[in-house]
Amino acid sequence: MEEIKKKIQACGDRLVIWNGEKRMEFKRDIVARRKALREFSNINRPLSWKKLAVLEEKLNKAVNTEERLSKGELELFCVTIWKVWCTRNDWMHNGRKYDMSEMVWWSRNYIDEIRRVQPNGEKDVVNNGRSSEVVEACWRPPDHGMLKINYDARMDKRRRRVGFGIIVRDEVGKVLRCWAQGCEANYDIDSANAMAIYKGLMVGRDMGLVNFTVESDSEVVIKHIVNGDNSDVVHGSILDSIQGLVSDTRNVVFNCVLSKANMVAYALAIEALRVKDVVVWKEDAPVCIRAQIKNDQRSFGAGSGCC
Repeated sequence: MEEIKKKIQACGDRLVIWNGEKRMEFKRDIVARRKALREFSNINRPLSWKKLAVLEEKLNKAVNTEERLSKGELELFCVTIWKVWCTRNDWMHNGRKYDMSEMVWWSRNYIDEIRRVQPNGEKDVVNNGRSSEVVEACWRPPDHGMLKINYDARMDKRRRRVGFGIIVRDEVGKVLRCWAQGCEANYDIDSANAMAIYKGLMVGRDMGLVNFTVESDSEVVIKHIVNGDNSDVVHGSILDSIQGLVSDTRNVVFNCVLSKANMVAYALAIEALRVKDVVVWKEDAPVCIRAQIKNDQRSFGAGSGCC
């Protein structure tokens, strides 16, 4: 009997040792799997699991409150969500890395490009006395006795550069001045457009203009200028400088147009990204925008000798 007890005890001891070894092996396996999962997450996810969970929580909250978003905000929200999904897939399947801070910038520019190729829209006019906001489907010359300044800004986030394009034309569509500047800057899209209109006003002041129209497809900036709402925006200081220039001008009108009506300034701003400093054309235009200038002239029946 005593011998049987010893054998049972020895068997139990070996079972405890075996069980302990199996537990350690199982624990090591769990640790290894967690490590592999963490490495896979770092390689194949643009965000950590924690950050991804926070992002999903914020997105869910935004979806629940989407009824309070404006049309423009909802467009930006939807395009950004789509871009996040595409970026995640590109990261996982192709190993391409993206700077997440550029996501909203990319979405804004994508929406802007979509609007440029959309069909003509309807007019929408808002007046507040001296200044006005007018949405036009295609470029139109200014009223008799006035000039028109079109401007645009384009950004290259990877190179941290901004291009400003400004063109001044008279009542028959003749080009009086083209102005392009490329510089290093880290603006958001609205700040870049606000700076472009400021530079456009400076060009007008240097030319001695007193009666002119300033025109752009930047609806946000034009509304801020027309309404005088400068306090709660990032580019508020630029808008204050614009208001200072406007106060010294006898008659200036601000127009908001569809992108199709601002294509010359758009092309000039893209060209400006390749400019190191400032280039000015007096009563002339660079080759890259001459065809579009002719198209604008044909749209209102001007002669062919206006450029």
